[in-house]
Amino acid sequence: PRLPGKWNEVTIHYRHHQTQYHIHIIRFDGIAPGSCHVSMDGEDQPDMTIPMRDDGREHQAEVRIPRT
Repeated sequence: PRLPGKWNEVTIHYRHHQTQYHIHIIRFDGIAPGSCHVSMDGEDQPDMTIPMRDDGREHQAEVRIPRT
């Protein structure tokens, strides 16, 4: 994801069928340029994706992107 230069973070509320996703994107020190870190419901996602399931629950995702 790309954020406008002055934004340090943003939260997106996304509905996938009957499931609500709260996706928090934040600029973070210590992330290599061109990469990111993704977690969902507290679990790291090594493939850097947010799995979309229609399970009727709410999910919290965090995407950390490089500050520079």
